[in-house]
Amino acid sequence: MSLKKTASIPLAVVALCLMGFGVASVVRRNIQRKHQAMYASILREYSAELKTGTPRKDVEQLLRSKGQPFQRTCCLLKGNRSAFEDLMKVGSEPVPWYCSENNVYLVFEFYSPTHDGMPNAQPSDSLEQIAVSPWLQGCL
Repeated sequence: MSLKKTASIPLAVVALCLMGFGVASVVRRNIQRKHQAMYASILREYSAELKTGTPRKDVEQLLRSKGQPFQRTCCLLKGNRSAFEDLMKVGSEPVPWYCSENNVYLVFEFYSPTHDGMPNAQPSDSLEQIAVSPWLQGCL
């Protein structure tokens, strides 16, 4: 085998690898666009049904009626800290090596007029906003 032929084999391998990385990048971007469109659609659906000022009890009743599990947490949106937020998982994204989960949530942020320094959850809390938010979990 001549030197010219053996030199062209590694170049072909490198070219194929670069093409593979390029295709994978395009596929990842397309998947990400589809996920973002899905999250935006879910946000529009719930924003149309639940207006600012809706009491927590009505928000949670709607989630339960749709069979949507949710959890309460504090301060994911870092906005109003007078009341716990309700989180409804709407998807998951690729996980960086240093975390175990990368979930995406629909976050229902509430305002509590009875705020006493610590966030709480009262049926009368009023809905402030709904937003989509990623949440890296189980990170080092």
